[in-house]
Amino acid sequence: MNFQKNNKHKHTHFKEWNVIEADFKLILDEQILPQFIKEKKQVVLGKNEYINGLEIDKLIIKTPFRKEIELLVNVPNDFSNQTIAGKLVKIVLTNVKIINYDARNLELLKLKERNAELEKAVVELESKIKLNEAIFVEKAKQIAQMAEEKISKEKELLFEKSKKEKSEIKSYALQGFLEDFINPFNNFIMAQQGAENSDNDQLRNYAIGFNIVIKQMVDVLESNNAELIIPSLNTEFDPNTQQVVDVVETTNENDINNNIVKVVRYGIKVADRVITPASVVINKKISN
Repeated sequence: MNFQKNNKHKHTHFKEWNVIEADFKLILDEQILPQFIKEKKQVVLGKNEYINGLEIDKLIIKTPFRKEIELLVNVPNDFSNQTIAGKLVKIVLTNVKIINYDARNLELLKLKERNAELEKAVVELESKIKLNEAIFVEKAKQIAQMAEEKISKEKELLFEKSKKEKSEIKSYALQGFLEDFINPFNNFIMAQQGAENSDNDQLRNYAIGFNIVIKQMVDVLESNNAELIIPSLNTEFDPNTQQVVDVVETTNENDINNNIVKVVRYGIKVADRVITPASVVINKKISN
């Protein structure tokens, strides 16, 4: 409800719960501080809404109504904003007008408070999203860096040996690292596949980053003569590079015995030496 000039009960003084609108500015040492400029800001007198925690409304309440107000305020030493803490500041209100005489009767106040809560929730959510993105990027970098550092150390040891010994030592030296590497790498693959198939747009965006990191890891492995064992579905089980972790029985005449129906985990090998076989599920035909 707008202030009516012809209101029969015209108010001559500001009162608690008046809703006023004004252009606010704060002056310190004859300098206007831009961060405290608020144009057409609406506040409820008594709630100290201009600067949270700074009590200036009591200086306005019960004073005669006027369109321009100047306040001298001694800011407490322990005030949260260190720019003005412990200082004498001038607060100037211009274009002052009363929007409503009693905010307690307004749904507008409730909507305003609800809007502030929603804005705070949005800010917190955006902050969490940015934090999660930063954590993901950092962890992805750490994984790639750890892989590169580990392989780099192994390469430094190998270069100290003769050319003939390098090939043999490299294969055996990498074996321990690759045995430790393949399990967390498989977990990373599962996370990527889960994110890629998610209905959540944010997780699908993460999957793009996962793919980049996975490509970097594969490139590092291949540069060191290591190769992932990635079985194909509907191909025959290969006992030389794969291990069966489960069997699915089938009565379908079109199904082929010992065909791979699911890849559980990737394996890894160096040259022709299998370090960890791939884990698969195969089918087995049974009679009706």
